[in-house]
Amino acid sequence: MKRVILCTVFAIASWSFIHAQDIIIQTNGEEIKAKVVEIGTTDVKYKKYGNESGPNYSLAKSKIFMIRYENGDKDVFTELGAKAETPTTTAVPRTAISQPAVVQKQETQTYSQPVATANYPQLGHKKGYLGFLIGGGTVLEDYSNVDGGVHYSINAGYLFSDNIGIQISLFGSSYSLSNNSDASIGLRGTLVGPLFSFPMSDYKFYFDLRPSIGLVQGDIASGTQTGTTDGVFGAGMGASFRWILSNSFALSFNTDYITGKIDELDWPNFGFTVGFNWVF
Repeated sequence: MKRVILCTVFAIASWSFIHAQDIIIQTNGEEIKAKVVEIGTTDVKYKKYGNESGPNYSLAKSKIFMIRYENGDKDVFTELGAKAETPTTTAVPRTAISQPAVVQKQETQTYSQPVATANYPQLGHKKGYLGFLIGGGTVLEDYSNVDGGVHYSINAGYLFSDNIGIQISLFGSSYSLSNNSDASIGLRGTLVGPLFSFPMSDYKFYFDLRPSIGLVQGDIASGTQTGTTDGVFGAGMGASFRWILSNSFALSFNTDYITGKIDELDWPNFGFTVGFNWVF
């Protein structure tokens, strides 16, 4: 019987101890053990449990979900529920979250094209040429009865590098005699030598120097009679200015100085010719 009485007394004391405090339940789910002192218009003043003689604390009513008093009464602040903060323990459905629209700016890639310095960059470096040229010529020696005439040539050349190569020229000339309308003399031959070429930066223009040596012969014509002298050593110096018109053709301007000694006579010839070259 005594044991029953003791258990009953212990249970009543425990219940009194547990409920001898006010419990403030916040909207975020946290609880505060307190002694409520005053419920105002916008906030609740309380003292911390176990320190009833201590200072007053204040908590906004918008943060309070319910107060459970020590006598068992409850105050639920339902009218403030719309203002209550969402408890951190409450899971928010993914569909309820409005995700901001993420607009990814797609950058347009631009490719910087190299600036071509050439007027015709598609031409490229032309290392070879083959052409036919014709123009005027004269004998530089003081022969009073030799008039001006015609100079022509077939030129070919190839560069082994940007500036150095080899060239060959098959040339001919014919000059009339002022004291005999039916007679003419001339010089022809084959010259070969190095080619020194200086292309412009855009490969549209070339300046060439053509020193050469070879075999030259004299031509003599009088009426229907023609003759050719034996071949002798000859030398020449030429300069060319080539203007590239397309991938295959160029306009060429040539000057040539050619000399040879025919039958003990010096024949220094000078020719100025214009023509087209096939370039590759």
